Amino acid sequence: MRHIVLSILFTQQYIGRYQDRLELQFYDEHLKKGFIIARTLRAIVGDPVAHEQLKARIPYVPRVHTRREPETKVTEGIAPPSLNAIPYVKKLPRASISAQLLATLNLSSHPTQETLSSIKRGYLPNALNSETHSRHFKTLLWIEEHQMEYVPVSTALMFSNILTVKTWSGMTCRDQL
Repeated sequence: MRHIVLSILFTQQYIGRYQDRLELQFYDEHLKKGFIIARTLRAIVGDPVAHEQLKARIPYVPRVHTRREPETKVTEGIAPPSLNAIPYVKKLPRASISAQLLATLNLSSHPTQETLSSIKRGYLPNALNSETHSRHFKTLLWIEEHQMEYVPVSTALMFSNILTVKTWSGMTCRDQL
């Protein structure tokens, strides 16, 4: 067993409290399994004296909640005019999922690395920027809608962990893609 020292540099130009998540992904060649170690990182940027002065003097005591009586007499109000302010001419057509993406999603009830790679290669753009964000999020929305209709919850959670977009330090990056 080797010990590894990992240094993490945090830079921030504004004062305040910051929190993020560090995920280290490993692969055990002996067991032929991957695993992740995740830790929450917290930092406070600012003057230590001011931070100490602003600290709570006594522990927070939440107020005592009283039992609320259920409402029995409810008078219906008039709907606000803003809900009907725009006269729509017709309903918008359904944005149906593309046949090729649907075929890819229907390959199995459990997503495999091959299925996820196929979705990444064929349907998600290589770079996420102002020109490609529409296609990227449209594809993610279609996948999510498909999961809601056809995929068991445990499998959907696996998809959602793999196909995510995170923002960290002002930069947008695709996680695990």
